[in-house]
Amino acid sequence: MSVLPEAKLAREAEIAYQMVCMSTDYDSWREEEEAVTADYIIGNLNANAENAGALLKAIIPSLGKNKNPHKGNMKFAVITAPEKRDKEIVKKLNAILPGYF
Repeated sequence: MSVLPEAKLAREAEIAYQMVCMSTDYDSWREEEEAVTADYIIGNLNANAENAGALLKAIIPSLGKNKNPHKGNMKFAVITAPEKRDKEIVKKLNAILPGYF
């Protein structure tokens, strides 16, 4: 699976974005390994949930304390002349990037 579209859209909207991936099993590519069981996968899901909770506890206190490194990236990205911009699209863009258009 790819998260490239989401990462690019978040960057365009000047949203700081971080993905956290946690695997549940490897049987789809490790042919020499035994097939996994539902119990094995559930065990990994539970461990992943604990890891995710620990990660959130560690990072939540610092969220919002640092300046967004993406703020301002899009301010000068649109070069279409203001009078030629679609007013409905500008209205939508102003919802996520106020003051840029």
